[in-house]
Amino acid sequence: RGTSRLHHRQRESAPAPKFNVVASPNDWVKGATKRVGEISPTRSLQHEFCQAFCDFCSDGQYRFQTRQPGPRHWIRMAVGRSGFNLAATLTTRSLTMTPESGWVLRAEFVIRDAQAYFEAIAAEREEIEEEIGFALDWYNPEEKKMGRISVSREFDIDDRAPWPGASTWLAQHLCALHRVIS
Repeated sequence: RGTSRLHHRQRESAPAPKFNVVASPNDWVKGATKRVGEISPTRSLQHEFCQAFCDFCSDGQYRFQTRQPGPRHWIRMAVGRSGFNLAATLTTRSLTMTPESGWVLRAEFVIRDAQAYFEAIAAEREEIEEEIGFALDWYNPEEKKMGRISVSREFDIDDRAPWPGASTWLAQHLCALHRVIS
């Protein structure tokens, strides 16, 4: 939200500041439509799931706080350390598998400036996977600045019935990543 400051004078009084709102928050759809035109049904469905996940996590029982989802296929969550965050990702692309449903739900621990930190974390890969209790995907391409340590599952976004179970799975795996790696 922005403001502009103008000087305003009433009758014979001294000039006084007058603040006018220049911009106000828009609904994500309005903002996204201005940038890219019509929102696709896919993007809209991704947003619906992300909003349902944020609503699911809003009771405070998890070690992270979600933010209002935007018109993207991920939600980022702070972990309390600069350069690191959690991410919930819903995409048609997978780092390691070809899903039959076409959709992948992924819990990620994201490392910015990955080349500096990823190797140090990866050196403890066996211990991390043993403590966390499941295998992880370790993704750190040399040409990228961000690396990811993640766990994925297939997900049929078109069927809303399993959304609560998918939200539970996602929250539990994000908590596990946060607990073990942070």
